[in-house]
Amino acid sequence: MALINEQTLIQYVKDDLQAGIVNLEISDDVIKRNIDRALALSSDSWNYTTYKTVDLNRTTGSGGFIELKDLDPNGIPVVVAVYPTTGIMNVDAALLGLGSIYINNNLGLDGQLNAYANMINRVSQLDSMLGRNARVIGDKLYVDKYFSSVTVEYIPQVVSIENINEGAWIRFLVDYSVALCKRQMAQSRGKYVVASNPATTNAADLLESANSRISELEEELKTKGVLLARR
Repeated sequence: MALINEQTLIQYVKDDLQAGIVNLEISDDVIKRNIDRALALSSDSWNYTTYKTVDLNRTTGSGGFIELKDLDPNGIPVVVAVYPTTGIMNVDAALLGLGSIYINNNLGLDGQLNAYANMINRVSQLDSMLGRNARVIGDKLYVDKYFSSVTVEYIPQVVSIENINEGAWIRFLVDYSVALCKRQMAQSRGKYVVASNPATTNAADLLESANSRISELEEELKTKGVLLARR
């Protein structure tokens, strides 16, 4: 249950650029690359975390470990917290997260969302055992005392648009992508000027507006007032 997907985000950008009446001289591929640039710029300014419950690989002693790639196949994530899962979550909640199978089976969605919220609330009241009974060493998370499974809160190496769960972040991605597109359009429209042509383009105004908005948004990231994501 993602708030937005890439195609919808592209359409939002196009809507802001053309207001439904102007044919754009910019392709979806270029818009997508601008969205990627906006995502790369802003990722460290949102304290984005996600949850996943995983089984431990038991060692010969009393502990076990997790391969970090099992949390995030796109790279080594940053582990923020580790919670014991046994006795807290039931088997139906084997995988936490709004995109999980747990709430994707269309069976009483409201009830499932309430159950999901209750589970997150219960996890949030626990003390993380990271740094005590759980430690990250290299590409593995080791748990000193054996649990059948643990719930890991982590920052993904690569944040996908579909996993973004903050409206303010989506708003930033749209605004910054629109500004980048406007700057590119202004540079294209202002490349050739024909003195004898009575019609003029809005290239200069568009470029000034785009550069001003880009500066405002980049300053917004600097003064956002939240902790940077720990990477």
